[in-house]
Amino acid sequence: MLRSSPILFLVTMPLLAGCLGSGGGKDDTGDSGTAPGEDTGGGDGGGDGGGGTDGLTELSDPCEGIGPIYALHIDSAEEAWIGCGNGAGLWTSRDRGDSWSAGHPSEDLYVFDIRRDTEGRLLVCGHDYDPTYENVLVRRLGSDGEWEELLWYGTDADAGNQVSMSNCGQAVADASGNLLVMSNTIGDMARSTDDGRRWTAADRYWEEANLDDGGYGAYQLMRVEATSAGIFASGSTISQPPFFFTPSSHPDADWYNLKVNTVSEDVTGEGWALATPDEGRSWFVGGRDQSSSSAASGFLFRSDDDGSTWESMVLGDEIDIVRDVAFSADGNLGIAVGDRYPPASLGGFALVTSDGGLTWTELNEDLPENLQRAAVEGTTWMIGGDGYLARGSF
Repeated sequence: MLRSSPILFLVTMPLLAGCLGSGGGKDDTGDSGTAPGEDTGGGDGGGDGGGGTDGLTELSDPCEGIGPIYALHIDSAEEAWIGCGNGAGLWTSRDRGDSWSAGHPSEDLYVFDIRRDTEGRLLVCGHDYDPTYENVLVRRLGSDGEWEELLWYGTDADAGNQVSMSNCGQAVADASGNLLVMSNTIGDMARSTDDGRRWTAADRYWEEANLDDGGYGAYQLMRVEATSAGIFASGSTISQPPFFFTPSSHPDADWYNLKVNTVSEDVTGEGWALATPDEGRSWFVGGRDQSSSSAASGFLFRSDDDGSTWESMVLGDEIDIVRDVAFSADGNLGIAVGDRYPPASLGGFALVTSDGGLTWTELNEDLPENLQRAAVEGTTWMIGGDGYLARGSF
C-alpha cells in the first residue's frame, strides 16, 4: 500500500551536477560505469531543512577509473575500504581517504560489497579472476590480519565451498552469525550456518511462496541488510515493481526465507538503494522507474511499518536514479546519491539529512554522473562512482 506524502520538499539549487543470467564469465558482472544490470537515464533534487555539510573534498580514486567504485565502507573517521569493478581490486586507507594502499594482493579482483560481520571481521564479496586466487567469491579478513577464502565459483557439490554463481553481489551476516550471499546477476542465494566452512548449493527458490504446495516465487535481490529481526532486502527486475523483502513468518520458514512486499504498483524497476537509520524501525528504498525512458524518474520511498505502507518522497524534476542511501550509526545523519537526467551531462547529485531522512537538503556541489556508493561514519561521509571519490562532513 502506498501513501503519497509531502514529507520531503525538494527545492532546485544552483547545482550542475539489471539483468538475469548465470555462469563464470566476467561479462556477468556488469561493469559499464553503471551498476550491474542497470538501465538508466540521469536527475535533480534538493531539500528543505534536512541539514548541511562543511563542504566537499575531492580525493584520489584508487580504482583510477578502471572500474567504478561499487563498494564503499568506512570503519572509523580514519579507516576506509573501497572495492572496484573491472578487476581494479580492493583498497584501504588509514588517513580518511587522503592516501590508499592495496587491501589485497590480487591483480584481477572485482568487488561488489564490503561490510563487517557480527564479530567485526571484514567480508569482501565479488569475484577474483587472478590465477593465484581464481574464482574466489567471498573472503574474510580476520583480526589477525590474515585473509581467509570462504566461497568459490564451481560445480563440485561435494566440496562444500563451491556454488554455481558467477559472482557475489551482496554478503551479510545475521544476528546469529549465519552468512548469506546473493548473486549480482541472478536470483541465486547461498548460505552458511557454520561460520563459512560449508555452504548450500545456489538456491533461487527462497521466497516464502515456495514453501506452499504449488507456490512459486523467484526474485533478484539488489541490496541486502541484516538487523536483530533478521534479513531484509530490496530488489526485483526492470519489468516488475520495486520489492521490499522481510523475514518470512511462514510456519516452515528458515532464517533465510523472505517474504516479498510490493513497494509501489505505480512504478516499475529495481530497488537499487536500501537503508535503515534505526535498526529496522523505518526503511528507505530508492531506484528508478524504468517505465519512463525519456524523463527523469528516480524514486525514494520510506516505510515505518515493515513495508506494509510506503511514503513517496517527492524528488526534484531532474532526479533520475537513487543508487545508494547511507546513515550514521545513530540514524540521524544520512546521505543519498545518484544521477540526474536529462541530459546525462547534468551529472550526479547528493542529498543529506540530519533528521533520519524525514527531510533532505541537496549539496551545492558540482558532482559527476555515475555516482554509485555512499558511506557514513560519525559525522564523516564519502561518496564514490566512476573515476570519482569525495569526502565531507555533516
